[in-house]
Amino acid sequence: MEKLLTLFLLLSVEIIVLQFIIIIVCRLKLLPQITERMEESARLKKVRENTYTYLVRDVDPIIAKCITHLLLTRPDDNLPSAMLAYLKGDTEIPETVLNEGHGLVTKREQRMYLATKISPVLTKLMTGLAQLQPENVVEYLITELTKMIENN
Repeated sequence: MEKLLTLFLLLSVEIIVLQFIIIIVCRLKLLPQITERMEESARLKKVRENTYTYLVRDVDPIIAKCITHLLLTRPDDNLPSAMLAYLKGDTEIPETVLNEGHGLVTKREQRMYLATKISPVLTKLMTGLAQLQPENVVEYLITELTKMIENN
């Protein structure tokens, strides 16, 4: 039953991450000409498609697992620190969460936590990833999260 709930949570996170990718691609500041024209040029279309492919192929697998971890552990303190610890491999899901179901909350609570805690940090990270498209996604995320922590 626990594995089924975890699988359900993973699928929910995948859908959320794909929605984030679509939103980020649509909001890219690299493509202001699209809003001015009904038909986009072949170059702009290629940029948008390449960005989408990059986010789905290189970013989604990493971000989805990180979001799943955050939704299961629901850290209340500094979220960038929790994300950084996860990406560095310094944290695991506590056995109490897996065995006793702590952290497995209603869909509404997950959405609220995602919107209020995760989304602000994730939006900054995803925008940077979409614009820069670094080869090493994890290294980029670690650098950006470290900057966020230092600036707070």
